Amino acid sequence: MEDYKVMRHAILVAGMKDSGVLQQVINLYDDKDIDFFVHFDKKFAQPKLVSNFWFWCKI
Repeated sequence: MEDYKVMRHAILVAGMKDSGVLQQVINLYDDKDIDFFVHFDKKFAQPKLVSNFWFWCKI
C-alpha cells in the first residue's frame, strides 16, 4: 500500500440573509477534510448551521 497525504480544502464564505443556501452548500461539501470559514456582518443575525465535521469558532 502506498503512503499518501490527503489534501485539505477550505471554503471561505461571506454570509448574508439567506442562510438556507449556505446550509445546502455545507450539506453538499461536509467532510472531515474540508473546513468552512464563514463571515457574517454584524447587521445580520448569525444563523444556526449544522455540520457533522466542524464547529463554530467566533472571532
